[in-house]
Amino acid sequence: CVWMLRQSVQTSYRNEVEAKALRDEQSACKGLLSMVCDVVIELNSELQLVGPTQELCSFLLRGSTRIAEGTPFVDLMPREEDKAMFHRMGTCQEGPRAIHVSVRDGNGTLIEVEVFGVRFEGLDGLPRCLAGLREYGETAPPAAQLPQGRVGP
Repeated sequence: CVWMLRQSVQTSYRNEVEAKALRDEQSACKGLLSMVCDVVIELNSELQLVGPTQELCSFLLRGSTRIAEGTPFVDLMPREEDKAMFHRMGTCQEGPRAIHVSVRDGNGTLIEVEVFGVRFEGLDGLPRCLAGLREYGETAPPAAQLPQGRVGP
């Protein structure tokens, strides 16, 4: 009985430590993306928006309620090739990626954006994706100059 209690406590403690590590890693990724991007979004394993969408709505001039949680992010992309490229990036397990796609703003105008994406495992054990978006212009370095593989050792 004591052994079972000890195992239960150890398992619970291990799960808490792993959850904290995942939250810390996610927070670090969000912080880095926020430094270079206009907006950072989180996507679930189906590449649907998770959490608040106000920053994305503001970025796309859509008002605070025009994009709902659960909306597939590719629904904002009018071009099929952009949707396919984003899907490959969002499901790639080879490390951080950067791509250029077009999204439609609230006025119907196409905006060229650079999307920086990284996959991680959520607390539920399912893959998730953090994506940072910034308007792509002449002052931004092209994504092709960024590392295309795993970053770090």
